[in-house]
Amino acid sequence: MQIEQRAEKSLRYCAALQKDFSVFREDFDLVGKHLSNAQGKYASAEKRLDRFETKLDQAADEQAELPAAATSGARRGLEPDRTTSGAGNVQPAEFV
Repeated sequence: MQIEQRAEKSLRYCAALQKDFSVFREDFDLVGKHLSNAQGKYASAEKRLDRFETKLDQAADEQAELPAAATSGARRGLEPDRTTSGAGNVQPAEFV
């Protein structure tokens, strides 16, 4: 009789372990999914950041070129053409 009781107790213990393991496995899988999603979002955000940085660098380069072009044009007697929408177009001062 005592052997049957110990066997039954062992089976209950194994069933409880199986349930605990199952819960742990679900949590573990969920954490893995979240990490995978976070890694994907990080990579995507990094690409967007790089593109944004490139645009900022290009805009800064263009801005740096504009004053230099306007200054050199004024020294040569050229004025920016304000009659067209083109940025940086210059015309001789007598035609403006």
